Amino acid sequence: MQARNMDSADFVYEELDENQRSPISDLYANGKLNIIETTEAIDFQKISELLENSNGLSFEDCSV
Repeated sequence: MQARNMDSADFVYEELDENQRSPISDLYANGKLNIIETTEAIDFQKISELLENSNGLSFEDCSV
């Protein structure tokens, strides 16, 4: 069974500790994971809107 390619937000990756990052970094290095960089103001605005309307989600959760 072949692993599927995945996408994740940069905020999620940044909140990982070193033990969690190691296998994730391997996926990224092998082209199985794309880390989406959040750089546009509209992206931050939409994440903030989701955060305001959520019950207990973190900023990182809303960035996915």
